[in-house]
Amino acid sequence: MNRIALLVSMVLLLGSSLAWAHGNGVHVIGTLAEITADHLDIRVPNGNMVTVEVNEKTRYRSKKATTPKPQVGDRVVIDAAQDGSALVAIDVQFAPAPPSSTPAK
Repeated sequence: MNRIALLVSMVLLLGSSLAWAHGNGVHVIGTLAEITADHLDIRVPNGNMVTVEVNEKTRYRSKKATTPKPQVGDRVVIDAAQDGSALVAIDVQFAPAPPSSTPAK
């Protein structure tokens, strides 16, 4: 019985440290609706629009895209930091939108 209690305690202690290690960043997941020089507008799954500011420190990454930066319609996952009332993108991961499948007639 003591082994089980010890094991549960260790899992809880290690698990909580991993949660704290993630930091206090904000994740924005959705489809890129608009791009400007200083911000991205993202349509999130509930249909709302979220604006995320970008700057010279913002990193863009994609394994499947053929362009160095995302395009309107791409799917994005953004790791952002809260700066006052604004979100500032730290890391933007993007992938081209899947081809639309329209039923054949």
